[in-house]
Amino acid sequence: MNCCSECHGQGTKECETCKGKKQLLVYINLKVEWKNNVEDFAVQQTGGFDSANLGSVTGKKFFEDTKYMVYPVLGFPDPNVSQASERLVREHQSKFSQTSRIHQQRQTIELIPITKVSYKWKGGSHLYFVYGNEFKVSADDYPATCCCILM
Repeated sequence: MNCCSECHGQGTKECETCKGKKQLLVYINLKVEWKNNVEDFAVQQTGGFDSANLGSVTGKKFFEDTKYMVYPVLGFPDPNVSQASERLVREHQSKFSQTSRIHQQRQTIELIPITKVSYKWKGGSHLYFVYGNEFKVSADDYPATCCCILM
């Protein structure tokens, strides 16, 4: 409760601000926004596959760490994963700790299966990819788009 600025909390006159009550009820409006900041890194294993497709599929969860603050993964068999983990943890710390409060972090390593299929059709060599647990297909250079659908 704050004193009225018009009558200084005396209440001797009924002013428009406190209406003779001597005190004011003051509210503070607090807006809280919850946000997930997600970064992805994909190690390129299969030539010709667009890694942007990987966001729509799932794989086998190989590693998961959830804490207030996670540490980089060290000693992973593929050094690219260890380097990416270290970089992403460092970037999140510098990017978000100054302007936000980090409540929890999670780091997940997921193995997503990708199968590259090479085939010949009408004398030409072509390829397509089957990826993820959902068996999605990516066939960017599919030769006859008018008469067949890959499902």
